[in-house]
Amino acid sequence: RNRWSMAATMGRVALFSWGPGDAMMLTSPQSPATAGTDDEDGPARGRRPVQNLHEMRLHRPWDLWHHREDIQLPFQAFYGEAQSVWSQACATALEKGMDDATLEERRAALPQEIFEYKEFYSNLMRRVSNFGNRIPASMGKDELAEFGSLLTLLYRGHQAWHLAHVIVKHLAPLPPNSHADLPFDLVHWTQEHEPLDLYEDIKRTQRLQPFEASGAPNPDWWTVLYRYVMLVWVDQAVAMLAELKEEHAARLGDEGQKLVALSEELVEGLIEMEDDLATNRPLDAKWRAWTRRREWSDADTTIASSVGGASSIAPQIRTLLNIMRGHVDEIAAHASKWHHSVVAQMMFRRSDTVLGVADLANVVEDVLAGQTEEEDNVEESVIRDLLRLDMQQAVQHFSEHLKDWWSAAHLADVLYRGGLLPYDLQFASDMRSFAMRSYVDHLLASNGMWQVAAAYIRGVVESDVWADASGKVGGRARCQQRRAEMVHLLHHAVTRQKVDSDEACSRLLLSCPEKVLRRNTDAPQKLWMASELETVGGERAGAAKEVQTVWGVALHARGHQAKALYWLARAGGSMVGDL
Repeated sequence: RNRWSMAATMGRVALFSWGPGDAMMLTSPQSPATAGTDDEDGPARGRRPVQNLHEMRLHRPWDLWHHREDIQLPFQAFYGEAQSVWSQACATALEKGMDDATLEERRAALPQEIFEYKEFYSNLMRRVSNFGNRIPASMGKDELAEFGSLLTLLYRGHQAWHLAHVIVKHLAPLPPNSHADLPFDLVHWTQEHEPLDLYEDIKRTQRLQPFEASGAPNPDWWTVLYRYVMLVWVDQAVAMLAELKEEHAARLGDEGQKLVALSEELVEGLIEMEDDLATNRPLDAKWRAWTRRREWSDADTTIASSVGGASSIAPQIRTLLNIMRGHVDEIAAHASKWHHSVVAQMMFRRSDTVLGVADLANVVEDVLAGQTEEEDNVEESVIRDLLRLDMQQAVQHFSEHLKDWWSAAHLADVLYRGGLLPYDLQFASDMRSFAMRSYVDHLLASNGMWQVAAAYIRGVVESDVWADASGKVGGRARCQQRRAEMVHLLHHAVTRQKVDSDEACSRLLLSCPEKVLRRNTDAPQKLWMASELETVGGERAGAAKEVQTVWGVALHARGHQAKALYWLARAGGSMVGDL
């Protein structure tokens, strides 16, 4: 299949006129039987191919696109919803200004935007996963494998966007009178996306008990308890300690029961901090009070005594206390995944102050340095990059490893507007433009999504920057190059569309590069300058001329001479005199 034959199977949507801040509405596509077809004899004939873009249009989700209700419509809704939020965000950024003076103000708006992307991604994942409950029997093995791969992509994408929201939230200035805690936010992120099994289920399926038949502590049972505490599953940890104290009192003895009770009270103290966060109260004072509770010294004294130290569970209680004190070796030894170790260290290694984003990057580097084998799980590459604050790599791995060009484009755009990419503003602009062009090329694989692609093209240009912060000419030259690439993409998208009525022709012209007007100024002016349109024909043979010529010739072939002359005259072609 190529892009032309693939487009023939896609539905069509109504044309629209878009500007920053406008919400875009998609209509339901027609059935493939009634949809038009596109081939190389149409308006795109003779155009040069799009340059410097990866060949990505033949990959997901297009392989499953013929499942209209379960794949096509959820993705179309997702692309449309996200574009609406993105256009509003661009309009807000343009209103505030893209200079350094408004950087903090722009950053403050990013967490809410990312949160909406996360929610849209969650809805898309839920809609697509429902297809798994009614997969047709005729579905082949390759298609089933592609569907499973798509679900994995969506799961990892949603997980990554949630983490991006957490990190950007703590990089941006907090609203007045609001409080946030990075370690607890990381804990909640882990709890949502990698929940541990409930203790009752583990006990039933694995027949797990605190003690082995010999009477020695069961290391598997204690490992489960450690992991509950590390990821702050307080209710499950408290249930395990309560069961140990109540059902195994004889084996514990008085000192053992005392150690369990002290540990249980310390674990329960974490719930009070959760409550403070839920009611928007600062956590620092509560955390300092928790680290100075009497139970710590009482437990240490009991373990150090000859009677308490002789208890069979004294080493296990000591390990539990060390984990809650943030001992790196104990946490690393019992964490099931490397990033669980990161989250636990962020939670329990803090002292009088809450650890921040910079501390997170250092903890991640330390944890990865301690790995015996190089992490090669490409599905977790974006998670690893975000935790290391390597935003450039996160954008790259979204596209390379997860084949998720929507996420790569929107993350690059968010980081660009927030000044969160490395080097200078022009590097961020170049990276954002490349990611957006890749996503636009991906959208153009479905002819029914070309209007969404056009909306992104124009929005990217309107919120681009002209020069480096120092005002160097090189920045202006690179900006002109980015705009030239975008105008070619828009010309390509517009001129491949079917023109089948006067109304369709008139509305299609609104999307032609040389007819697009800037919306954020009082006096209308062309979005692109005449010199920027030269690569696609300029005023002499631009997209508008091409569309009008094609429609005029089509009308002439049908015998509608007057209408044909009208459109051909508007195109300014030499055929008018001949006719």
